[in-house]
Amino acid sequence: MSTLALWSADTTVPAVEPKAKLSLFQRLIQAREREALRHIQQFLNWQSDERLQDLGYTTADIEAIRQGRLTMPAR
Repeated sequence: MSTLALWSADTTVPAVEPKAKLSLFQRLIQAREREALRHIQQFLNWQSDERLQDLGYTTADIEAIRQGRLTMPAR
């Protein structure tokens, strides 16, 4: 067995790769997106059911808006 093989046999390999931390810019963007989603959810919650139906929301969507559990579509 070579010296290299013996030397590397003693190393431990992590079971999970560590996740890279988000950059400052990415964290700022995420914070702004969360803030924008809060504004959108507040706006939708202030609208009447009739207005939401005119905008194309279903009855199930309107119930989710009222309960605060409507999710935004993925990009």
